[in-house]
Amino acid sequence: MSGDGEETPWLLYGAYGFTGRLIARRAIAMGLRPILAGRRREPTADLARELDLECRVFDLDDPPALREGLRGVQLVMHTAGPFSRTWRPMAEACLAAGVHYLDITGEIEVFEALAGLDGAARETGVMLLPGVGFDVVPTDCAAARVGGRLEEPVHLDLAFASSGGPSRGTALTMIEALGRPSRIRSGSRIVDVAWGSIARTIPFSDGERHGVCI
Repeated sequence: MSGDGEETPWLLYGAYGFTGRLIARRAIAMGLRPILAGRRREPTADLARELDLECRVFDLDDPPALREGLRGVQLVMHTAGPFSRTWRPMAEACLAAGVHYLDITGEIEVFEALAGLDGAARETGVMLLPGVGFDVVPTDCAAARVGGRLEEPVHLDLAFASSGGPSRGTALTMIEALGRPSRIRSGSRIVDVAWGSIARTIPFSDGERHGVCI
């Protein structure tokens, strides 16, 4: 929302994808009215008609169309993965247009690449904020809540399990990651470890599950 109570014009790209649809419906429930956008006309328009929202259709590989697609908006929520392929054109277009950028990636390489645009973002006054989806926000919130209730916490294990399958974008990201090492934070640095070298059995409420570091 803007300071005068009017909603900031914002665009949801990848709106007809699995996560995009969830965000669009949640936005409506909260009284927000995003501009829905995607590269395919039919599913984008169908969802826009269903939710009574404006829609725009453009491909990230078409720079003129991308620039026009961002016209008049102040913020983009980018949900079209895999982000290893899609973050750069959208983020660079946002920088050029003075539009704030958010995405839902969980890919470390994308975080690192966007951090490399920090100087340009500061110069243009644009916020680049990746990782506002499940991969980062819930774990940080859970860690802060649990840690804040302990007197002197020294170690915390967090494990999450899903009852459903991955979205198409997440599945493509997982395929791209096959053969790569796992990544962990050690001594305040991100380092590689052999895939599957860190594994444990995790006691969930519905039984034990085997988990590995990714």
